[in-house]
Order: sequence, then structure tokens, then C-alpha cells
Amino acid sequence: MASTTPEDDLERFWQPPPASLSRLPTLRSTVASWSSPRLRICRVAQLDADLLDGELESILHAPVSAAIDGVKVRSPWQPEFMAMLRLAILKLSLWESNATYGASLQNLRYRDEGKFAAVCAGGHAAPDSGLSTVQKTAYTALVVLPPYLQSRLQDRMLESSWADEPLPRSWLSLREWKRAAWELLSATERLGALLGLANLLIFLYNGKYRSLIDRVLKMRLVYARRAFTPNVSFEFLNRQLVWEAFTEFLLFLLPLIDLH
Repeated sequence: MASTTPEDDLERFWQPPPASLSRLPTLRSTVASWSSPRLRICRVAQLDADLLDGELESILHAPVSAAIDGVKVRSPWQPEFMAMLRLAILKLSLWESNATYGASLQNLRYRDEGKFAAVCAGGHAAPDSGLSTVQKTAYTALVVLPPYLQSRLQDRMLESSWADEPLPRSWLSLREWKRAAWELLSATERLGALLGLANLLIFLYNGKYRSLIDRVLKMRLVYARRAFTPNVSFEFLNRQLVWEAFTEFLLFLLPLIDLH
């Protein structure tokens, strides 16, 4: 029996690469050119995060108001207290973890969407980058300052009865400038509400920017952890619904019962 060398065994088991292997670089470039699927973030979770932030602000505002209840300057300084409260909440939440408290409870956080889109357009893998210092500063200013200035201006105008001034004969006339300023403030409020409604409709369509501030600053809420299962217990909610239905049934039934 003829002996075989290792070279003969290697030659016998070695097979040339298939012809389809030459198309692998082409397939790789084709797959790389495909656009990634659009990121879908739950719209309900984003809106719930906004509601939770509002509830937190209301809960914290109650003890602050109670603590300064005996101070005579409470009423004149109420807008300042609210502004400082909002500033403290944002400093301890957004500046520390790129997310508000409500967003953290919904497993959401902000990312710099402008930077993310620019990196993706360059063909590179873009990590979920956090917010820049400019974005955080601008967000804090836009959340805190406009409500404070609006409250202060409105209180000043109402105390001085600017709304009772006669309407200006011409908007270029400076004689009735107080009433013109009041009308301008009212028009600004209506314009803000209209823009907010338009942004809400766009958000419900694509689920990208929840508020006008987020859209202007290119701040988008994304999932903080991709693999996350919220552990929510509906036991209390179910009990509350049962008792509410039972109470409504009793209120409907008692007038029909003749106790005499």
C-alpha cells in the first residue's frame, strides 16, 4: 500500500473557493449603501414623560409654597420661585443624565439629532451622542425664561390696566402704546399656541420632536436602553377602576330604591 505525504492529504482535501465568493465585496458595498430603518420611539411614552415632568413640578411647588406661606413677599415673588424650581429640576436631571425625570421613568433620554444625522450621512456608525453644553443651556433658557417673562409682563399689564386702554387708531401710533403692547402679547401667546398645535400634529405623524423647543434645538428623545421591559403593576389601577364603577352603579341605583 502506497504511503501518502501530508502534502498529498492537504491537496486532496483542499477545494478551490466557489465562484460566488468573488461577489462578496460587491454584496458588502450594496448592504452598506442601504438606508437604515427609521427609528421608532413610542409616542405615548414621550407624551407621558412630559406629563410626569409637569406632575413633578406641581408636587414640588406645593411644599415650596407652603414653606413660604407666612412670608409677605410670597405673592409678588411667585414667578421667581417657579423659575428657580424649574432651574433646579433641570440642573439635577437634564444636565446630569441628558434626560428629565419623566423621560428617565419612561426609559428615554435626549440625543443630539443634528450631530447624529451628520455622522450617519458621512457613512460612519454613529453612536447615540449626548447633548452639547450649548443645547443644554439653550433648553434651560427656553424652558425657564419665557414663562417667567410672560408671567411678569402679564401681571404688570393687568395691574396697570393696560387691557382697558383704548384701541390704537393706528398700530404705528405711539399714543396708545400700552394697549398695543397688550395686544402684541396676546397675539404672541396665540401664535405660540398655534405653532405648538402644528408641532403636535407633526409629532403624532412621525414621532420625532415632541415640542417646539426640541425641534428648534434638534433634541430627540430616544430609548436609553434598547433591551428594556418595564415592570409596571396595574393592580392598584384595576382596583381603582372596580371601585369607581361600583360607586357609579350605587349612585345610579340608590335613587331607584324606595326606602319607605
